[in-house]
Amino acid sequence: MSRFRSLDTGLCFSDRANFHRSALPKGGLAFFRAEFDCQGLRSAIAAPDSLFEHPAAILKDSRSSKAVLTQIDGLGTVFVKRNNSKGLRYALRYLLRQSRAFRNWQAAWLLEQLSIPTPKPIAAVSFRRALLLKSSFIITEEVEGILSVRELAKKLMTSEALLDKFLADVFKHLALMHDCGISHGDLKISNLATTAQGSDEILFAGFMDLASMKRYSAP
Repeated sequence: MSRFRSLDTGLCFSDRANFHRSALPKGGLAFFRAEFDCQGLRSAIAAPDSLFEHPAAILKDSRSSKAVLTQIDGLGTVFVKRNNSKGLRYALRYLLRQSRAFRNWQAAWLLEQLSIPTPKPIAAVSFRRALLLKSSFIITEEVEGILSVRELAKKLMTSEALLDKFLADVFKHLALMHDCGISHGDLKISNLATTAQGSDEILFAGFMDLASMKRYSAP
């Protein structure tokens, strides 16, 4: 618990040595990791909607959000999620709150410092007009070979031993989160990144969609 309390979770917004901040046109604000800095990333965060024009794969497409795998020059394939504004009530709700992308960005960085697996965040972008949130974007590294919910369920149904081993791995990391005073906030199978290793092993690659993650002063 002492390790958790000593972490400054605001460093991903203020540490200029490892994280860059960029003001963008049309009320945009972006944070991105210095280690990924390249012209391709800077072009992407300046016009993040362009990342959805020719995706390699569409993972989710709903009124509230869209998630894709796409290419960024210099970085290769990345995961991008756009959170859409759902109207005036939604925008007013976030008037004095961080966007979902910025909350995800901060939460992912915290998990990374605690050695709890999550796809590595590359950048987060939010756009506001007259302080009202219009849209926000989170960009992370791709989890290569990630299983869909259907693929994961199909594999887990083939073996009770495989299911037990997978659940033990997930619960181990959930216990670590709890020990650090953290709850995911929206835990479901679609927010567990998994990959397959052969036909008899499933690897837990990390927690995703961290915008609802909460921290508590004690576990």
